[in-house]
Amino acid sequence: MVVVRPFEMDAARTALREFTDIDIVVDIPPEFPDSEVLLLHDIGFPCAGPEVIRRVVDTVRATGDAVIPVLPCTDTVKQLDADDIVIGMPDRSGLRVAQYPRGLPGKLDERLLASARLVEGDPHAVSATVPA
Repeated sequence: MVVVRPFEMDAARTALREFTDIDIVVDIPPEFPDSEVLLLHDIGFPCAGPEVIRRVVDTVRATGDAVIPVLPCTDTVKQLDADDIVIGMPDRSGLRVAQYPRGLPGKLDERLLASARLVEGDPHAVSATVPA
């Protein structure tokens, strides 16, 4: 099941057109039904392809765990102090950039994402949002 906001319905239908086993609903129903796999998506990541969606769904089904698609962090990241002065550069080898959709087993419990399994993301599924 994919839960979307009303204005995201057309985009969700387009992105998931080849997945006939996935239901798309608008907003979270008052009596939220259990589902084998729940996908959380952010319209700010509009280019998630069918391959990454399938990796997420298949991994949730195989493991029963929450799943997040990720890519290695390739940007140079700076750590700042309270005055915005650079005080360090974290080692990127242990950093990943999280993408969408994120998969949950059955029920809407985003706390499961804190200990999620990671699957390979899609380098083309970058965020379309920009800082304000």
